[in-house]
Amino acid sequence: MRILLVDDDAELLDQMAKFLERREFTVETASSGAKALEKLKDGGYDIIITDLKMPKVSGMEVLREAKRVSPNTFVMILTGYGTIENAVEAMRVGAYDYLMKPFKTQELLDKIEVVQKEMKLDKDMKTIKLIEEFKGIDYLDFLREYNIDKPMLLITTGDPIKMAERFEVEKPEMVWLSDREGPMAIPPRKLVLLKDKIKMFSSSHDKGIVFIQGLELLIEAHGWNNVKRFLYFISNEVMKDGFQLILTVRPETLDNEAIREVAGIMAKDFVKAVGDSLSNRARVGIISLLSREKELSFTNIKSDLKVVNSSALAFHLKKLLKEDFIYLTSEKKYMLTEKGIKFSELIRSIEDVSITDVGSKFFVLLDEAR
Repeated sequence: MRILLVDDDAELLDQMAKFLERREFTVETASSGAKALEKLKDGGYDIIITDLKMPKVSGMEVLREAKRVSPNTFVMILTGYGTIENAVEAMRVGAYDYLMKPFKTQELLDKIEVVQKEMKLDKDMKTIKLIEEFKGIDYLDFLREYNIDKPMLLITTGDPIKMAERFEVEKPEMVWLSDREGPMAIPPRKLVLLKDKIKMFSSSHDKGIVFIQGLELLIEAHGWNNVKRFLYFISNEVMKDGFQLILTVRPETLDNEAIREVAGIMAKDFVKAVGDSLSNRARVGIISLLSREKELSFTNIKSDLKVVNSSALAFHLKKLLKEDFIYLTSEKKYMLTEKGIKFSELIRSIEDVSITDVGSKFFVLLDEAR
């Protein structure tokens, strides 16, 4: 993650930079708004953290230019207690969040970690296609877009060398799930050999991906209950943090109930990822509240959510308005947009689909016949 820090307070700028560099962030600094504008010409920043009040070129000008040249960059405003309304105005212009001076370095890190989670969620939501009625998706295109950069154990029903070329994966470990003879071959009926191969791969790496294409062959050879126990063993005893298990299965192989059972088990990580990203923030509370109550005034939302700081609530409502999750009626009441409604249904619906978050441990794709 590449971060640009902007502040005319040299001591604070140095402290922030050293603190974040120790945590392995790529950090650049600008000691004035004018220098920040120069750096913005190169672009490529994930986060810009800028002081609001600076001589000549203010943080607001830095914000406007940043959003012009790089709309997807997250901009965080540093502001004093006396300028909270200016921070809210910065939110209207496009700032993602603000931090009140003086602040502790851990507060800064917490804010950045929330951005990281939201960036990940945004990437996942762009990459993942929720499927209704168990329609298939092109997992080859998905995996190319996923940009796999981890060690990979590729287990396929076809020639794994050709599959690796199609995936554009470099030097994976490979298993040909087949009865043919050869150094890569493991017969589908030899589930214990497959288990040992996965276990060896996991113990040899700190992170990685186990991709199994052809779950239906294992089910045909061993039955659903035995394969289910195999998956439980892999997920509980073999897969460590930093590993993902990606499965494909033909939709006709399992009935809807069985597919939903797999999805329900594996969807827990997706739900956790969404919860980790958003559950500590008021915006998800606002969306959840409006999904139940349909329309509420500012006062009603403040009361129902037991919000103490009106400015903070206004901050989050402005963000949701800007991102088109909610809108304000002529009666000054807030309601969910279509986008907000879909988001409110996301966690409820995720356990009813056969796909989960690639950032977590498990991912299930349907492999439709071509």
